[in-house]
Amino acid sequence: MTSATNWSELIGYLVLVKQRINELDPDNPLTCRLPRPGATVERLALVENHLGTALDPAYREFLLQADGWPEINLGLHLLGTEDLLGSDLGRVANEYLRIYLSEPLAGWTILGVQPIAVAADDRDLVVVRPPGVPGAGAVAWLDGGVVEDYPGFEEWFRTVIELHRQELARLNAAVAP
Repeated sequence: MTSATNWSELIGYLVLVKQRINELDPDNPLTCRLPRPGATVERLALVENHLGTALDPAYREFLLQADGWPEINLGLHLLGTEDLLGSDLGRVANEYLRIYLSEPLAGWTILGVQPIAVAADDRDLVVVRPPGVPGAGAVAWLDGGVVEDYPGFEEWFRTVIELHRQELARLNAAVAP
């Protein structure tokens, strides 16, 4: 399945915004970490085999461009293939998943989601409903409860971009003459 989303463009834009934030405020918590190089199709097939299910198509397309993104947003790590295959960060995500969704939470259940992002030092967890489950593609940002629902991965990613744009606007206003 081919996505109409230009992930290279969106990723590049977020990198530029993060770099500008870093220039204006090097101590800003929205750190300027870069995404990892894209995963291979073979690596994604290995992950899907390991998980026993297909990845969300939009997330899968993203991973072809960026195989995860450390500290994409305030300590939140967007999981890559290494994490999905069981890295320490992946294990933290799965533990949060068991904690948050041990009982259904606002329509979200542990059996119908895959973790895609986690803040190891915080309580944030982002999950997606994979293909084959009701509501496939929907994303939830969890922090003890459902913080926000998104129709899909792209909308979640655009929200992360918007949070960074707002911070950049704040910093630009602070340095404006």
